[in-house]
Amino acid sequence: MIDKAVDSASAVVYATPDLEDQVKSICPDALYLPNPVPPPLPPSKRMSVIPNRIFFNARWDASKGGLELVEAARALVRSGLEVVGIDWGTFASEAKAAGVNLLPLTNPGRFAQLMSSAEIIVGQFGLPALGVADLMALQTGRPLMRGYANTDAPMTATTLAELPIRILDDLRTGIDPSHSESGLTWVENHHGPKHCLEKWENLYRTIY
Repeated sequence: MIDKAVDSASAVVYATPDLEDQVKSICPDALYLPNPVPPPLPPSKRMSVIPNRIFFNARWDASKGGLELVEAARALVRSGLEVVGIDWGTFASEAKAAGVNLLPLTNPGRFAQLMSSAEIIVGQFGLPALGVADLMALQTGRPLMRGYANTDAPMTATTLAELPIRILDDLRTGIDPSHSESGLTWVENHHGPKHCLEKWENLYRTIY
């Protein structure tokens, strides 16, 4: 069924770089069309940074890091940091038991506001690609730490085993202020509505 659909398609596209090898093994001419993200919060809507707050933006799920993600959060709580996340996912109860302050699911604007209050945002450790929540994290101007990904985005890639140490080291030495603009600029240039629309328009011109 997949082969038939690909053979009859005018174009085949994929939305995250981690799918490139798999998709191009089926269709060598497949095109990467990045996911667009919502506009960033204006500076006036961002929250003030709360010292020692770490925000985990992924759901507590096996696909995002699973129980290892919970254990990393537990280590940070034991180090005296305020760890915040969303009450969402298979292991949400385990995260709460580990001392994570779980907040209810909310709309994208409020989610971005909450992330902007953290000294460091922790992304997902499952797939080697930036999810929409990671892109929104970069838009807040706060540093993002997550698993290794096929990207040149201005983030810190690490492992779950190293995550607590990396966060504590960054808090001790000070956060690089260049994060505030570099993340915003990168997202706008790679996932902003204008960039994504141009990609789609170029594709449509080859079809019609």
